Amino acid sequence: MVAEAVNAGLAFISADYRLIPSGGITGRDILQDVKDAFAFVGGRRFTHPATGAEYTIDSDSLAAAGTSSGGLCAYLAAIHAVPQPKAIVSMYGMGGDFLTPHYLEAKTEIFFRGREMLDPADPKILPSDLATPNYPANPRMQLTRLYLQLGVFLDYYTGQPNTTAIDEGNKELFPEANISSSWPPTLFVHGDQDTAVPVGDSKNLHRLLLEAGAHSELVVVPGCEHSFDYVQGNEEKFGTIFERVISFLKERLIVPSGNSP
Repeated sequence: MVAEAVNAGLAFISADYRLIPSGGITGRDILQDVKDAFAFVGGRRFTHPATGAEYTIDSDSLAAAGTSSGGLCAYLAAIHAVPQPKAIVSMYGMGGDFLTPHYLEAKTEIFFRGREMLDPADPKILPSDLATPNYPANPRMQLTRLYLQLGVFLDYYTGQPNTTAIDEGNKELFPEANISSSWPPTLFVHGDQDTAVPVGDSKNLHRLLLEAGAHSELVVVPGCEHSFDYVQGNEEKFGTIFERVISFLKERLIVPSGNSP
């Protein structure tokens, strides 16, 4: 999909953001990083490291796209970033329906992609007898899974113990509590067998956006788990979906030849 996007005239910026819970980091720090990224990029002149050519990022042609937790970052950009992105693409993004048992309740049985339960007492978070070879690429990836297993993800995300509701102190971090007609056009893509981020997250946000009068599209991919686009042969299996994503972005970001920006 990257090649198709580049060929369509779209450029990518991949911004790092601080991660929970290092040094007491919460969702508020992630939100600030998202806002800082858009403020930094919009209208700024850059020099291409290979060619030396100078170019300016068009503040009126920015989008936010992300997968999984990156989808949450895209939602936060839709709500808070200046300049506001012109489009949002979420691939199995989390954060569309946080007040559900998936995030609030402790688990006692395998729930996450068929993978073994984690031992909270393990200092590395990573058991020595993992049944899944070569997983994960980074042991830190287990943290979100552990927090979901313990039912404490929102506690770490908000920095507020025993978070079970949206209030004035944490409302800015919950996409579902910040829906309006001014939300940018959004495309959701989500597998209906996702056990890491339930498809209900995307369905709920999609419903709320439509009810608010915003433009929203939802593609539910039958029989697919989390990160389905990482599987071998993904271009052949999901090429039609990828083409829809690129078309969605092109329609909102690229000015037709001969038209004024």
